[in-house]
Amino acid sequence: MQKVLTRSDICKRDDFVKKDVLTNNLDDLINSCDLIVECSGDVIYATESIDKILKANIPVVTMNSEFHVTIGLYFVDKGLIIEAEGDQPGVEAA
Repeated sequence: MQKVLTRSDICKRDDFVKKDVLTNNLDDLINSCDLIVECSGDVIYATESIDKILKANIPVVTMNSEFHVTIGLYFVDKGLIIEAEGDQPGVEAA
C-alpha cells in the first residue's frame, strides 16, 4: 500500500495506523500507485476520481455497486475497471 486517498483531515486521523500513507491529493495517489481500489461509496466522488485515474492509464478495482449501476457503463471503453463485490449491495448483486 503506497497511498490512501481520504477526504478527512489527516491531522485528526489518530485512528489510522500508517498515517504517513494518507493523502488528500488525488494526483499524489495517481503518481504513487500502479493499481487503485476505489471504495468511497460516493457515486459522484468515485466518478470524478475514476475518470482521472483511468486517464492516467491506471487500472481500478471498485467496491462501489452504486457507481457501477449508475455511471459504470460510461467507463466501458475508458480503461481497465473491475468491480469487486465488496459490501452488501455488491454481494447481493452477485
